[in-house]
Amino acid sequence: MINVQNLTKRYKTKLVLSNLNFDIKPGIVTGFLGPNGAGKSTTMRCMVGIDKCEGITTFDGRKYTDLENPMREVGVMLDAKIFHPKRTALSHLQMFAAAAGVGQNRVDQIVDMVGLSSVIGQKTGSFSLGMAQRLSMAVALIGDPKYVVLDEPANGLDPDGIYWLRGVLKELASLGKVVFLSSHLLTEVSQLADQVILLGKGRILANMPIKELIEQNSTQHVFIKIVDPQIHFNKFAELVGHGNFVRENDGILITGVTTDAVAHFLSKNSIVPLEITNRETSLEEVYMRLTQSQVEFTPFAQPQVQTPYPQNNQQPQPPQDKFEGGGQ
Repeated sequence: MINVQNLTKRYKTKLVLSNLNFDIKPGIVTGFLGPNGAGKSTTMRCMVGIDKCEGITTFDGRKYTDLENPMREVGVMLDAKIFHPKRTALSHLQMFAAAAGVGQNRVDQIVDMVGLSSVIGQKTGSFSLGMAQRLSMAVALIGDPKYVVLDEPANGLDPDGIYWLRGVLKELASLGKVVFLSSHLLTEVSQLADQVILLGKGRILANMPIKELIEQNSTQHVFIKIVDPQIHFNKFAELVGHGNFVRENDGILITGVTTDAVAHFLSKNSIVPLEITNRETSLEEVYMRLTQSQVEFTPFAQPQVQTPYPQNNQQPQPPQDKFEGGGQ
């Protein structure tokens, strides 16, 4: 288990990490989420001693700097493309293999695992970001470590690469290893991670199993498909007191009411539905809700969601054109 205690980091007068405390358990994949600037990369750099900070991180009770052979115990991937552009991928990997104390058989095994067999003799300067990510992954895993710490490992990977990465990380977790990764690909995290730590402005906003996080922050969504929804749209104003409703494609999406309440409402108003679907809250929705006040900056104003009909149930009127100078 990785144990992080009282992790705090300042850059001059700016508090970047504020007293972080969390455990990363073996046998599961733990996702590390947060907006840009939240402190995810800094946290990982502090954990392995690259950045100096207050607090302590231990790997089964030992600090990273106290490990006899860190590469054999902790696999770290913090930045892709930190390679000498004139070296081949093979020579780069062999250099780290030597540092970890493993032989060519392990190098060959890892090259095959990360899917670089056909390009392993090429110079790294010609590598795309996706190929560089795979090589960085190979370096992290070369020592067959028990702990795996990966910062944005899916960056630059195509769909096949992401599918491959998911399989590798799940396999590592199934072997009882500690797998900790940051990512901005929320859909992928929702399919991969068992546990989620959510960071905002250097503070932990949530730390729990992903299913529990979604359940605790879920909002009821019901989609109904009816014949000519515009005719019946005004009637749904009765539900505004309990939720909101908007047109969506050829139906209406209602938020904040149960499926049973919607079914009762349809029956009461003699509306025959073609489809009623209960939609689950996604990790993306929960993430946006919990981090909306945690972003470092907002590049442009966010659109305001308006109730489709005002409380007086009147249709909104189009704006009147205004002409200066009274000209016609």
